[in-house]
Amino acid sequence: MIDQQRLGFSEKILHGIILLFFLTVPVYVLPSGGFQLVDIPIIFGMVLASLVLNRELYDRSRLIVMLLAVYVSWTVLINIVYFVGRSDLFYMKSAIQLVFIVFMFAAFVVLLQRLILKKKGVLCIYAGLFLSLIPPFLVTGSYDTTDTEGVGGVSMRTALSFNNPNQLAYFAILILAIFFLIRLYSRRFEFTRWQRIGTGFVAVAVWVMSHAFVFLSASRAGLICIGVLDCLIFWKLRRKVVIAGTLLIVLLLPAGVIFRNDLPQVDILVVQRLMMTDTEAAMSKRVGTRFFQSLASEYAAMFGSGGVSSNPKVIEVHNAFADMLLCYGMIGVAIYLFFLSAVAVPYLRFMRRYEDLYYLGILFAIMLYNVGHNGMRTRLYWVFLALWFAVTREVIRERSQEIESPSRAERLVAADAPV
Repeated sequence: MIDQQRLGFSEKILHGIILLFFLTVPVYVLPSGGFQLVDIPIIFGMVLASLVLNRELYDRSRLIVMLLAVYVSWTVLINIVYFVGRSDLFYMKSAIQLVFIVFMFAAFVVLLQRLILKKKGVLCIYAGLFLSLIPPFLVTGSYDTTDTEGVGGVSMRTALSFNNPNQLAYFAILILAIFFLIRLYSRRFEFTRWQRIGTGFVAVAVWVMSHAFVFLSASRAGLICIGVLDCLIFWKLRRKVVIAGTLLIVLLLPAGVIFRNDLPQVDILVVQRLMMTDTEAAMSKRVGTRFFQSLASEYAAMFGSGGVSSNPKVIEVHNAFADMLLCYGMIGVAIYLFFLSAVAVPYLRFMRRYEDLYYLGILFAIMLYNVGHNGMRTRLYWVFLALWFAVTREVIRERSQEIESPSRAERLVAADAPV
């Protein structure tokens, strides 16, 4: 068991960092790829993680952090090579961003393993998820795209506090995934009546608003992935599906009345993007423009072409793994897959019930989104991955104790055995 005394007064600081992180993560006041407000609580989190780190947390986390560090070391090396060859500071900017990811992920792996040990920590995550729903309506993002896939050539996609609609969709997917993940894990705690009411309210708010965000973003990848998460959630609810569906209708009817004049146009946009767009032609254009034309040389498929292009006219592949292949080659992809395997594979060994598949389903939904878009540069993605690791490692620890501890029947037999 992790020593709880060392947490001390830092527990409140930890809760404050988590709440501030969720409150600022949807706010994009500066262009993408640079500093954002959320980096302030992240930096404080890094400092706190270095103070509360102990031997047990280090032993649990060192493999995945080391593998991520190896991946980032490779990416930094490739970026330095292209910086020297092309004298483009953009490559060094990409290298700095990737180094920041390692420290951020390592810090949240430590902090979240601490946080989820207590009911207060789990409630803190619930509160943070609710707080994250507010800023998108209060702040206007520093928009970095001009989308003309709307009706009549005019963009109707919404980004709210983000810099582009795809970021809004990915945020919605991630907060719903984090909510479902922590909901599954929190069953081990006994909540009071008011705590159950509060977490139930957060559940409804997160589910409704995440769908609203995806709908407003008109993201194809977002709509598909939120559908996958819905299937998992509804399968888990089973008998409660009818109640949840009725509640959803009651909640959405007032919104339909208020926005009745805009709903037909929004509906046209969503249908147009899902059904009327030549997806095959769009993907062919992206791959032809972004991937093959951006390969630096015949060796780039193996070693990579450096960080994301600084040319704003270049269209991305919209596939995180293909983009990783382009930037850091097959070597980079292989190292990253080793890292993901180190995160997920240990959990597979301790699966006992079909309900254990929910955890894998949540991870699958996030990876599915990254097949349709590059979301691995998003800070919230790495926090989600750190939380998934923390939760599943706690499950593994409990299952290990169950295996090592003799059953009640075995103990009775042993007690009756002759001495």
